[in-house]
Amino acid sequence: MSAEAVARARREQGLGQVVVAELRRAMAGGGMRTSAGVGVVIGAAAGFGTSMLVGYFAQGAEGSSLSVTLPIEVAAVVSALWIAVATVLHLARDLPSGMLATSLLLVPDRRRLLVARLAAPTAIGAVGALAAAGLPAAIGLVLHGSVPGAVGTAILGLVVAACASGLFALFAALTATVARRPTSAALLFVALTLLVPLALAVVPVVAPAAMATVSERVSYGLPSSLLMQAAGASTVPATGLGRVLLGFAGLAAWCVAAAALAVPLFRRQDC
Repeated sequence: MSAEAVARARREQGLGQVVVAELRRAMAGGGMRTSAGVGVVIGAAAGFGTSMLVGYFAQGAEGSSLSVTLPIEVAAVVSALWIAVATVLHLARDLPSGMLATSLLLVPDRRRLLVARLAAPTAIGAVGALAAAGLPAAIGLVLHGSVPGAVGTAILGLVVAACASGLFALFAALTATVARRPTSAALLFVALTLLVPLALAVVPVVAPAAMATVSERVSYGLPSSLLMQAAGASTVPATGLGRVLLGFAGLAAWCVAAAALAVPLFRRQDC
C-alpha cells in the first residue's frame, strides 16, 4: 500500500467510517459472508421445523402465542450460535495473518479500531438473527395471526432475538480479542458455550443431588443459557419481562468481564 493511500485512509478515520470499513471487510469474500449466510439458512430451517412441530405436537398451542414466538426464538438462537463461532474465527485469525497490523497502520487509534471491530460483528449477529427469524415469524403470523396478541408477541420476539444475538456476537468478538489465536479462541468459546453446558447436563445423572443443584445453577449463568433466556419472548405472557431482562443482564455481565480483559490486551499487544 502506497504512503499516499495510507495518508488518505488516516484522514477518513471517523468512527462511522471505520465501522463501515470493518463491516465491508467482514462481509467481503474470505470474511464472514458465507458463514453468516449459512447461519441464517440453518436458523431459518430450525425455526421452520419448530413451527411444524409446534403445530403438530403442542397441545393448545393453536390458541396461544407460543406457536408464533417459539420458532422465532429457535431460529435466532441457532443462527446466533453459528454466527458467533464464525465471528471468533474471523477476528482471531487477524493477528497471525497480519491483517491486524495492516488495520493499525490505517487506524493508529487502537480504541477506535477496537470499537469498530466489536461493533461490526455485533451488527452482523443482530441482523442475522432477524433474517433467520423472519421466515418462521411470517409463517407463524399467517397461520396463527388471529390469536390474541400474536402480532405484538411476534414483534417483541424479533426485537429481543436481535438484541440478544447481537450481544452474544459481541461476547464472541471479545473472546476472540482475548484469545488472539484462532485455535485457542475457538476452543475457549466452544468450551464456554457448548462443552461446559453439556458436561453440566450430565452431572445430575452421575452425581449426588447437592452437586446436581450446583451444576444446574452454574449452567443457568453460562452464555448460551443466557442467550436462550434473553431471547425467550415465549415466557413473557407467563412470567413477564423479568426473566428476559435477567438474561440480558447476564450476557452484559459476561461482555463486561471479557471487555475488562480484551481492552488492555488489545491496547498493548504487539502485531
